[in-house]
Amino acid sequence: RRVLFRSNIEMTHAGGGPAGTDAGFEVWTKDGFETSDVKFINCKALGCYAHGFYFQSDNYNGGINRNFLLDGCQAIHCGYGPKAWSTGIDYAEKTQLHDSIITNYYVSGTWESGFHTEYPTIKRNVIISNCFSGWNGRANQDSDDPYYGTGFWVGSGTTLTSCVSYGNGVAVNGAEIGRASCRERV
Repeated sequence: RRVLFRSNIEMTHAGGGPAGTDAGFEVWTKDGFETSDVKFINCKALGCYAHGFYFQSDNYNGGINRNFLLDGCQAIHCGYGPKAWSTGIDYAEKTQLHDSIITNYYVSGTWESGFHTEYPTIKRNVIISNCFSGWNGRANQDSDDPYYGTGFWVGSGTTLTSCVSYGNGVAVNGAEIGRASCRERV
């Protein structure tokens, strides 16, 4: 069993183009496999072509990510390329995410939503706490979708606590979330 641990790494203008990746930091879990015990501590994705952080699989719910920890990370001005729907952190694009924590995370100025997931994906016991999401969805003002610049786009199985959404199109969008301790500042 391998543990992936990354700390104090700064990725600037990463992804896309010749590099061929969709993010500054990307975890791709192949269908039928599980990736577990992954930690990103104090990592920064600055001005990346598409996503800052991106967790993906081949097909919806095909792979499982378990016991991920992202602490003190940042995604700033990500999504300057032509790829629509680029986010600060897409923590469950097609992969499942279980028993994971995203904390003390700062996202601002991304192409689309700050924190993002796809609804068909399964999330279980995902906690997002003490995070800030601001000024997202600003790079593409041509979208008619009111949720394009959402601060926290989450789904069932995800709990938000002590988070702040500031200057986004929509503060929080999702189902079965604990919003009581989250606030929007205007």
